[in-house]
Amino acid sequence: MATQRYISTSFWDDEWISTLNPSEKLMYLYLMTNPLTNIAGVYKLSVRRISFDTGFNKDTVNIIIDKFEIDGKVYQHGEYIIIPSWPKHQKWQSRPKIKSGIEAILKELPGDVLQKTIDAGYEFPISKSEIPHDVLPYDTSYSDSDSDLDLDSDSDTEEPQRKKGIYILKDGDRVPIGTTTYDRICKTYGKRTVDENIEKAYAYAVGVKGRKSYYKDYALTAENYIKRAGIQPVETNNFLENMEPWRRELYDNLGKEDGKK
Repeated sequence: MATQRYISTSFWDDEWISTLNPSEKLMYLYLMTNPLTNIAGVYKLSVRRISFDTGFNKDTVNIIIDKFEIDGKVYQHGEYIIIPSWPKHQKWQSRPKIKSGIEAILKELPGDVLQKTIDAGYEFPISKSEIPHDVLPYDTSYSDSDSDLDLDSDSDTEEPQRKKGIYILKDGDRVPIGTTTYDRICKTYGKRTVDENIEKAYAYAVGVKGRKSYYKDYALTAENYIKRAGIQPVETNNFLENMEPWRRELYDNLGKEDGKK
């Protein structure tokens, strides 16, 4: 017997929903109503399956989910989909069976997926006893107040740890970035790789979508591009491949003058 999912008619009046194009609206509805969803809003769903069900190619699927993640609405971790505000709409506080159902699903999640769920601002109290020992420590504090992840609102409240900054592109244009995110991923993947992917994100936003404001945080978007491309952290790459061109030239020329006798 098929599971019933109900969508409020107010869905179409939501401010954030009104900013989406038809493909993005379809994708968001699909992520809330596909056969693999569950009462927790955290479930396994491959890009291949999404592509098959919606008719979008894999690149389109990844781009749309990237946008949802930047907007704080949907997160992807491996093959898991996480909808942080989902529990709030299930009225678990007054429905014990739903609460226990969510708890049962969370307890079965792999440790890294549970970590991502918490980091995403999941709107359900997760006790430390539910978190595997190899995943601790975490900030498991929980607030029952409405947040910018609410399906019925699109508040632009900024997380304290995500400081906003401006990135200057090669052509002189400026785009918003989270400076904390930018610094972190530069240390992880190398500044050259990060900068290249910010430029790619900008080219897509302006060239395809027609507006650079398509992405709210170009650093986070660059990180998603890097992960989609399978680029490994600098520590596991050949360090020469991650050098900036001028530094690589100096390195290549080391000892050459001494060799000319």
